Amino acid sequence: MTITKLKSIKIDALHYKHTINFIILIVLVLILFTGILEPHLEKIDDCVKPITIQARDLQIKTGTDSFYYHSSLSNLSSYDSNMAIERNIDGYIYPGRLTIADDEMSVDEKIVLSGHLYIRKPSVLEILFNKTRKQRFLEITTKKGKYLLLIERFKRPAFQLCNAAM
Repeated sequence: MTITKLKSIKIDALHYKHTINFIILIVLVLILFTGILEPHLEKIDDCVKPITIQARDLQIKTGTDSFYYHSSLSNLSSYDSNMAIERNIDGYIYPGRLTIADDEMSVDEKIVLSGHLYIRKPSVLEILFNKTRKQRFLEITTKKGKYLLLIERFKRPAFQLCNAAM
């Protein structure tokens, strides 16, 4: 091989290495500044028809035996607590108990669906390590305050959701 040919190969390899480093740098910057390292809560207005319903009717509609207030935001991840606090959410309602401190919702309790739907989109790390998927919540108001009702664990769909929620 000639010296010019060797110099050309060396320059091509160096150019290739810089290109790969530049691409890695761009990807890292995008990850850091687009928030995909943290979960986020997206609000969709007017996604469900607003109604007032009793907990008993909601249980029948969803095929769920009971609902539980999870008001202790300190038991959640700091991200989930902060997302709830930023939106003036008092807690979450799950079709099952998360902790022993969770209160069961009375079957006679009145629930007001606001029509807003929240989608919790997991971080890249949650997806990779915990296989976490997006979760959908209905914003509801009860006598205890404003809560997010997890709908992913309903035994059957209870409400017609807007297309943006799919």
